[in-house]
Amino acid sequence: AHPTHMQFGRLRPLCSLLAAAVAALVGALRLAPLRWAGAGGATLLGEAHIRGGADARRFAAAMHREAASIWEEDGLRWYTALAADGARVESTRIDRGPFNRSGVLLTRGAFTIANVSASALYRLMTSPEGFQLIDPLSDPADFAKYKQRFRWARGRLEVAEAHAPLPALFSPREFCVLNAFDDGRRTFVSKSVQHASMPGASLFAAAGEPPKGRVRALNTFALRTSPSALARGAAARAAATIELINYADLTGAPILMNWINVQAFLPGIVDRLRERLAAE
Repeated sequence: AHPTHMQFGRLRPLCSLLAAAVAALVGALRLAPLRWAGAGGATLLGEAHIRGGADARRFAAAMHREAASIWEEDGLRWYTALAADGARVESTRIDRGPFNRSGVLLTRGAFTIANVSASALYRLMTSPEGFQLIDPLSDPADFAKYKQRFRWARGRLEVAEAHAPLPALFSPREFCVLNAFDDGRRTFVSKSVQHASMPGASLFAAAGEPPKGRVRALNTFALRTSPSALARGAAARAAATIELINYADLTGAPILMNWINVQAFLPGIVDRLRERLAAE
């Protein structure tokens, strides 16, 4: 036999083994999110069209009701992705509403943060510095920018634009969101909406695609802070609980989005937050 043929013959078992390993890895990457879906049954509000202050205030109130219901729901239909001392992350499948075809899971989390009060934690997380803790790729200067601002008795309410940095070979991803701050309840909610300043919508709405080849990404994000049990009792010390909700869909890669959203995003926020507080 020719020496080259003999070499290839020796490599065949190794190539087969590598191929099997790659197939197993791909299978695991695809199957894990199926387990993370829990029992499913969740729903999320779709991209409301914000035409003015009345629309903004009405949808802001609905956003906050939705976030509260997600936090207050028992864990029966949720998969527990992380359960450690002072930390919990859960995920579930969206089966109803406009995003039920996205394949992207809804996540929620609760974390105990030591050495900070609930009020101080809320102020930090709703500041330019806090927004960079949430999204380290964002520019803090963008925190003050908005498309339209509205009067709201509870706090700041505005339509804003955001972007997801992606490699050049991908179409630009943009977000059009309504940000609603309820300072009295120490709760912030941000959700994708439709607005005249940013024509188009996601593929789950009827408004059509944004111009110039852009892709409308989707976002539902919420946080609220409350005094922790560690802050009560005879041996009380400063501590707060931060609760988070996240549904982020850059569209086109639900498996990747689920790996990021379920396994990395919420713990990453809290890791950066704890590092920031430890540096004080």
